[in-house]
Amino acid sequence: MRNETKVGILVVVALGALAFLSVKSGSFGLGHATTPMRHLSSTFSNVEGIKEGSAVKMAGVDVGEVTSVKLQPNGSAVLDFDVKKNVALPADVTAQITTSGLIGDRYVSLQPGPDGALGQGGYLTADSAVIASNGGSTSPQDIGNNFAQVADDLKGMTSQLRQVLGNPENAQKLQQIIDGFAKFSNAMGDGGTMDNIEKIAANFEKVSDQLASGKGPLGQLIMGNGEGVSGTMGSLADLGEAAKEFKEVMAKINNGQGSLGKLVNDPETAEKLNNALDTFGDVADRVNQLRTEVAFEGYSLTNEQGIGKGDFSLTLQPRPTRFYTAGFTSDGFASAAKSKNDLTGPYYGKDFGHASKFTLQFGQVFQDAPLLGRDLAVRVGLKNSTGGVGLDTYGKVPFTDKNVKYSADVYDFSGNDTPGSSNPHVDLMARADLMGNNLYGVVGYDNVLSQEYGSPVVGLGLRFQDDDLKYILGKAL
Repeated sequence: MRNETKVGILVVVALGALAFLSVKSGSFGLGHATTPMRHLSSTFSNVEGIKEGSAVKMAGVDVGEVTSVKLQPNGSAVLDFDVKKNVALPADVTAQITTSGLIGDRYVSLQPGPDGALGQGGYLTADSAVIASNGGSTSPQDIGNNFAQVADDLKGMTSQLRQVLGNPENAQKLQQIIDGFAKFSNAMGDGGTMDNIEKIAANFEKVSDQLASGKGPLGQLIMGNGEGVSGTMGSLADLGEAAKEFKEVMAKINNGQGSLGKLVNDPETAEKLNNALDTFGDVADRVNQLRTEVAFEGYSLTNEQGIGKGDFSLTLQPRPTRFYTAGFTSDGFASAAKSKNDLTGPYYGKDFGHASKFTLQFGQVFQDAPLLGRDLAVRVGLKNSTGGVGLDTYGKVPFTDKNVKYSADVYDFSGNDTPGSSNPHVDLMARADLMGNNLYGVVGYDNVLSQEYGSPVVGLGLRFQDDDLKYILGKAL
């Protein structure tokens, strides 16, 4: 058995183990760059706190994000947002702007209508307009309006109270209440009642004498001469001294002395702090929006005996329409050409470039591209250590609900890495999900323009995204 075949078997076994691990860890969504989205819009009278990248949720679950905010000539605002196509939206769904908690981030909430999950008229299609609803909004302006309503209610209550007291009949009832208090005062002047009050006063006098002499736990606490409960607490003199020092500290703060005083009284310092908090919030938002994908794949060239290729890639997507990809490719042609195990092989001594090739590309996603009707990603940069460009688009495997990614790459324009050729290297690939979105199959054609080395390919791949990586790292740590 050839070494390349042994390595291929080992790769397949490793891929099977990683596939089992991905199934055990659960399957997750494709992310915005690989998940088909539908474009929706809604008109609001006020979109305060909403910006590009704000979340779109349904029942508290993230289903999309805002792509643009546009001001209309009539003073209203139109929000454009993308929602995953696999989320069923009823025809009577409404959109409202709400807040996570009292002072949390603002987001767009999709609310099913009163007719339930099915709605009337079927599910929404792409480019639909969603009716805006003002219910559920908890902006600071709304809270201020509520307080204004409370003030109006209090004003109404005082007006009613004035009317009640101005009524002669009610004034007579008030006089009766005063007369009752007078009778109670006369009862207090009764001899028996006064005797009881004098006894109570005498008891208070005894308690006061005991406190003044430092007797009992309370007396020890006040006079500061006890060793039990009050021994560790000091006397009232100590409390007075502490109150005096606290008063001096508060005076310094009010005068703007010290760091805390500057923070409280200096508008410039407070503004700097607010700017720092805003900056930190923006950074946190961008980190939260960052999407990460790690992919491994290996495939065999069916026309070439014992030749295969392996790829590793890392994709970072800071926003829905932009991503960056770094990768590493192990080229079987170059390995066979440099291997001295078979000096008579058809590839030995030929120049296929380095066995290890690197990829570093910048990508831009054009949503709902004209003529295509779906997202189109364009990649530019290094491909297998040479300049190159690539295209990606997404769809469904025929007769199934499995997602598929179609890719075309053109690189090595001078043909330096293909012996005897001056044509660029062209690859056409399709990657279809097999198990969730973690395990996928690879089919296509490598080096389309080369008659001697061009070949159909077939293989397997594994991808891990944000939630998968968090789960694996959490288990490892």
